Amino acid sequence: MKTEHAEEGVPLKIGDCFMELVTVSRLVHDLIVGRGGGNLDRITVAQERVVRFVFENKGKKISVKTIAELTGVTPGAVSQTVDFLVRKGIVERHVNPDDRRSLFLCLTEMGIREAEEKKALFSRLCGETFSDIGEKEQDEFARMLRLVYQRFREFSQPCVREHDCCAADGGACAVPTGQRCDF
Repeated sequence: MKTEHAEEGVPLKIGDCFMELVTVSRLVHDLIVGRGGGNLDRITVAQERVVRFVFENKGKKISVKTIAELTGVTPGAVSQTVDFLVRKGIVERHVNPDDRRSLFLCLTEMGIREAEEKKALFSRLCGETFSDIGEKEQDEFARMLRLVYQRFREFSQPCVREHDCCAADGGACAVPTGQRCDF
């Protein structure tokens, strides 16, 4: 499948388009976290993701384990990210009153304020970016992004099927669930 780059008329393969999407993602991240002068400025994508999960789940007892499961990242990596965010005064750990052996995460007042500011900035940026794109095209774009995200999530999951083909690489299998693995 080929498309053309609007400015240059250069044919692009879907992989090139995907790499442009990755670049756009980085630009959006830099625009959002690089403004405002607060503690959420200059944080990594992983750190921003943890803040977003905690912010979107305020009032719920979200744990490091839950974030790890939702993001496909190891609990140790999430815990290191949370340690950094705690030191910056963005996130707090609290003992879970239902299970004193576990902790849940909350944003500090400053973390909430800054997350709300970043969310508003993101909403404005999206509104300006998509203002002249029709609703039908926006829906199709969103559908395709969800599909691409789902496929990449499937590829990143360990292979749990009954075969030996993936044992050499630690169980990572590039075949989506439900399809036959011929590796």
